[in-house]
Amino acid sequence: PLACHALDAAAVAAHLLARVTSPALRERLLACDPDHERGFRSLLFIVALHDLGKATPAFQHKRPEARAPLRARGFDLERVKPQDRHHGDIGFWLLRDALKSRGSATSATKLARAVAAHHGEFPLDAGGPPESRQSGGAAWTHVRNEFVADLALLFDIRDALAPAVPNYDHAFVITLAGLTSVADWVGSMDQVFRYQAPPDSLTSYWALALDRAETALAHAGLRPAAPTNGTSFAALFPGYSPWPL
Repeated sequence: PLACHALDAAAVAAHLLARVTSPALRERLLACDPDHERGFRSLLFIVALHDLGKATPAFQHKRPEARAPLRARGFDLERVKPQDRHHGDIGFWLLRDALKSRGSATSATKLARAVAAHHGEFPLDAGGPPESRQSGGAAWTHVRNEFVADLALLFDIRDALAPAVPNYDHAFVITLAGLTSVADWVGSMDQVFRYQAPPDSLTSYWALALDRAETALAHAGLRPAAPTNGTSFAALFPGYSPWPL
C-alpha cells in the first residue's frame, strides 16, 4: 500500500541521516531547522510525502483489480485519460499545497520540487496546477489530506514546518533530492520490503519499516564510512605523488 511505501522510504532516510551520511552532509540537511531534532523529523515527513501524486485517479487506475473497490468507496476513476500527467509531476503540485498548509509557504515550492524529483527530473511550473479531473474529486482530496495529517502526527509535526528558514539554496534542494531518490530506491527493494496488508495505523507499521530499512541498506552496501587516521597520500594512491599545492 502507498502508506507503507511512504514509511519505507522515510525509514531508509532515517537510517541514512542517522548512521550513513557524513557529519558534514548530515549537518547540511538538518540545518533546515535551528532545532536539529525537529529538522530530522521534518525531513522524514517530507520524504514520506514523495509519492503523494500516486493518490490520484490516473495512478490508481493502473491496477485493474483495484478499480471496482475504489469506485465502491466513492473514488472517481471514470475520467482517466492516457495522457494524464506522471505521478511525480502532479505530485509536485499536491505536495506543494500540503506543505503550504503546514506553514511552509515560503519554501513549499522548493521542498516539493526536491522530493518530487525522485524519478530523475525536476518538475517544472510550465504545465501549471493539474486540472481537477486529474487530481480527483472530494474523496481523493479528503484521503490525501487525511494521509498528510496522519504522517504529521506520526512525525510530531505540530508547528510550522522549518519556521525559522525563509529560503533554501540550490545546494540544499539538490541534496534533499538525492536523499529522497536514494531512500525511494532502497525503499523499493521488494525482496526486503515485501507486500504488507494495510496496517491498522502508521505507528504500528513504522517500527517494521525501520527494521526492514536497516536490512535493505546492508543489502545495498550502504554503511557508515570508517576513516583511518594517519594514512598518507602515498599509501592511499600508490605510485602517485601529490601536487605541490
